[in-house]
Amino acid sequence: MIKNNPVAANWLEINLAAIHHNINQVKNIVQAPIMAVLKADAYGLGIERISKEIYDAGVEWFAVARLSEAIKLQYLPNAKILILGPLTDDELEKSVNLGFRITVYSVNCCKRLIQIPFKKSANVHLKVETGFGRYGLMLDEILTVAQELIKHGVNIEGLYSHFAMVDDIPNHALTKKQQDVFKQIISLLAENFIFPTAVHFSNSAVAYGLPEAHYTMVRMGSAILGIKPFYFSPLPEGLIRCVHWKSYLASCKQFVAGTSIGYGAAYKTNETEWIGVVPVGYADGYRRSPENVVLIDGQRMPVVGRICCDAFMVKLPREYSQGEEVVMIGDMGAEHIWVDELAKIWGTSQAEAISTITARVPRLYI
Repeated sequence: MIKNNPVAANWLEINLAAIHHNINQVKNIVQAPIMAVLKADAYGLGIERISKEIYDAGVEWFAVARLSEAIKLQYLPNAKILILGPLTDDELEKSVNLGFRITVYSVNCCKRLIQIPFKKSANVHLKVETGFGRYGLMLDEILTVAQELIKHGVNIEGLYSHFAMVDDIPNHALTKKQQDVFKQIISLLAENFIFPTAVHFSNSAVAYGLPEAHYTMVRMGSAILGIKPFYFSPLPEGLIRCVHWKSYLASCKQFVAGTSIGYGAAYKTNETEWIGVVPVGYADGYRRSPENVVLIDGQRMPVVGRICCDAFMVKLPREYSQGEEVVMIGDMGAEHIWVDELAKIWGTSQAEAISTITARVPRLYI
């Protein structure tokens, strides 16, 4: 049975002490300052509470994707906040005037920026294209843009890019190519007496797998949250999982062989079976897959039938009482289902799996 039932259909439990511990572990492997990446509401875990824990652990640099996210971090005294994503003209002006760092990733972005009458000087980080194929200044644009920004009194505080393959495949040829391009860009700027102080190319995977790419700052997201940085190896030693997704059995019934279960009669009982109903559905972020499995009573049990908007059904080995705990992400006894396994079942990334758990699921900080 559920202990200390929080009276919710399902909920996320987020272990703040584990996050604090993980930051200290990360500090042991990187010598550069950490920039905590808290995009998408801290990957769905709640940016205000998570950022406070990270800040209290001694991290002062934060990165977000949107101005709206940066504004939620204003309460942190002396925090340095970089907005990674694109901004409208109004957002550019507001971001600079509020003291946020902004990303210049294109010639157009540079042109728009220098035309805005800011109330204070702008601190920017140049994002450069090294082989990812997304945002970023091309090699033949970088020097012209940098010089134009300096000419208009803009401070080029940072330089960064993003690896494409480090978390997927070790020692991939594209990784070395990206490193070579990034080094070329650093040299090009240095030859023209432009020396950004915040140079960052690392994410969590790079922090653990490619120490030569740490530079003067390391961006960290998944490792801090106890999520595997790599798809091809276990969680690095010393890191602690901090996220559990739980619910309970709201119903348990016995059905005879041949009974249809759920929409489209997608599952039929093969014999007399116990079927439980769990109040978690796709509206909570739990996706449809024939391979879904949950933990009940310390055992793996298969989800059967189609996931409904607000519920799913699970095949049980015996009768259980209403209120029996169900774990979608987490551990129970000797068994566990972590977010990397669930992401694999759903055919997506760990970041997507965790950040798309919807807002109606309460976040409980323990």
